[in-house]
Amino acid sequence: MTNDNPEIEGNRKESLAAKASFIGGGAGLGLFAIFGVLNASFIGGIIGINIAGAIMGLPLESNIISRVIVAVGMLVGIMVAGLMFIAAGAIVGWVTGMIIDRVKFAIKKSRDKEHLKGI
Repeated sequence: MTNDNPEIEGNRKESLAAKASFIGGGAGLGLFAIFGVLNASFIGGIIGINIAGAIMGLPLESNIISRVIVAVGMLVGIMVAGLMFIAAGAIVGWVTGMIIDRVKFAIKKSRDKEHLKGI
């Protein structure tokens, strides 16, 4: 019986897909640090201002409650954007690693068949 699953052949933690998912997550974290933090805090702040304005009325007064609502909005925006960047990077890395694992397994399988033909 032939084994058509490359993950069964080796340890899953040693597969390229697992390693590539960590690399992709790190790349997503780097991209988030470069491109995402400022935009996420800006958009989260705007959402916080809209929420505070809906609760307390516009124009907002400079009191502690409205500032806390805006700060929470900024933090939530940063957290959501960071989660999206890191998850997307990890998923792209995992998919790339799975494709490479499958191609390597197919090449190894074809080489084994050619080797058995020659015997």
